[in-house]
Amino acid sequence: HRISVNKENIKEFSSRKVFKPSKQRMSNDSRYPELDAAVLNWFNAMRNPTSRCKPLSLSRAHIQARASHEAKNRGILNFKASDGWFRNWRKRCSIGPSVRLFGEAGDVNLTELEPLIKAIRDKLVCYRASHVFNMDETGLFFRALPTRTYVSSEEGCRKSIRGTKALRAKDRLTLVLCVNATGCCKIDPLLVGSSKHPHCFRDQPSPIPYVSQKNAWVDRDVYKGWWNNVFLPSVRKFTNEPVALLMDNCSGHDPTCLDPNGQVEIIFFPPNCTSVY
Repeated sequence: HRISVNKENIKEFSSRKVFKPSKQRMSNDSRYPELDAAVLNWFNAMRNPTSRCKPLSLSRAHIQARASHEAKNRGILNFKASDGWFRNWRKRCSIGPSVRLFGEAGDVNLTELEPLIKAIRDKLVCYRASHVFNMDETGLFFRALPTRTYVSSEEGCRKSIRGTKALRAKDRLTLVLCVNATGCCKIDPLLVGSSKHPHCFRDQPSPIPYVSQKNAWVDRDVYKGWWNNVFLPSVRKFTNEPVALLMDNCSGHDPTCLDPNGQVEIIFFPPNCTSVY
């Protein structure tokens, strides 16, 4: 209502450019642009090394320490690498947020692996997708409990709820899994444990093949048993056509295990590539 009453005055003030912003935007310009550039060059060198060195993980404390070091080298006495400086430096240099790193893909040299992977793809051209199988192992921490849970109001304040050692139980089994590219043929999993006669199978047998190994790992003996007793019979039952089996080149995968009928061709992945491909 007040705008409509003072409509004419507002127009007059606008034409005379009387209005001024009540607050001015603070500038994000750096007082020491050469310092910012030096820290950015160091940051890029650590994250994108030109040699065979691996990229380094850099935290806020690392960057602030480097900024203090560069300021000291340049004789800048009144500089302080505070959190405010770090926040503004990130904005000026377009540095993204901190991310959590996981996995091993950062160790993979994609330039060297690409020709090797291309050779594998060329081999698989002559196979139908349903005749390309992939096999790998995974650990199963069967006693570990979820680290999060719902609680009832009767249990009290959620801050008083505590965990148990079972949350970090290290009891492990190994599962050998294999499936074709279309998912229509799933080979029976092989369960590898350290106990020869587990109590859980005392009254009834295991629903899937089970073998024992001292450390619950897949060594060459376990692999040979899986190859002869699990994989080959399942493949023969699925198809009579040629089949390709992809797997990593770990020491437990015995390369001397070959199909006597010549139906299955084993193709090993190059070293240290399964985290990417």
